[in-house]
Amino acid sequence: MNRNLKGQLSIELIIILAILLGVVFLVASKMRESASKAAASIDNTTEKIHEQIEQTTESTGTAAPSTPHDIGHFVSL
Repeated sequence: MNRNLKGQLSIELIIILAILLGVVFLVASKMRESASKAAASIDNTTEKIHEQIEQTTESTGTAAPSTPHDIGHFVSL
């Protein structure tokens, strides 16, 4: 009877471990999906910012700063 009890505990632990691994896999998948969406959103926002900068510099007729020294002319501290 002792052998049956050990075998039963082992099967129960394997089932619990399988369930836990499944939950971990689901959480990891959702996190990866969320990270991909966030990366795409950041890329889109960055692209829009660059477009706005280009439009602003074209409409004012000034060139974008090319060196850190030039930036001082555009940004007031």
